[in-house]
Amino acid sequence: MGRGQTGSGKTLAFGLALLSRLANRQAKPQRPLGLILSPTRELAMQISDVITPLSRAVNLNSQVIAGGLAYSKQTQALKRGVPILVATPDV
Repeated sequence: MGRGQTGSGKTLAFGLALLSRLANRQAKPQRPLGLILSPTRELAMQISDVITPLSRAVNLNSQVIAGGLAYSKQTQALKRGVPILVATPDV
């Protein structure tokens, strides 16, 4: 768990470590390799915006899982095996 002030670099600090560890690995259907939890949907989407281009550089992809977003896209990503989930319990 990482806590710190806004703008202190938490997303990059923890995200780059996660991406480095998972680089070039394959997720199995419904078995993601990494999970990033955030307290709100808006923050989950911001985290995803930072993580997405970085994850592509190491042959990974990510998916935001949150209420209020299209469930079909979320379930399809889980079924095909998305490596990194950025999720929130917020709806």
